[in-house]
Order: sequence, then C-alpha cells, then structure tokens
Amino acid sequence: MNEERKVAGIYIRVSTEDQAREGFSLGEQKEKLLQLC
Repeated sequence: MNEERKVAGIYIRVSTEDQAREGFSLGEQKEKLLQLC
C-alpha cells in the first residue's frame, strides 16, 4: 500500500493580554492544534 505523507504547519499567536488570560494562550492553542494532527 502506498502511504502519502501529509505535512501541516500551525501558526499560533495572541493579540492581547486578554486573549492569553481567557483560554487562548500560546500553549493552549498549540495543544488544541496538535490534537487535530
């Protein structure tokens, strides 16, 4: 069977300190995105 390897990139950022406090910190974003891969 020929398996095709797929590559993805993720981009994480916060614009404001409020976003970081409200569950959108860089670490939380990274964890959520890695779960999708």
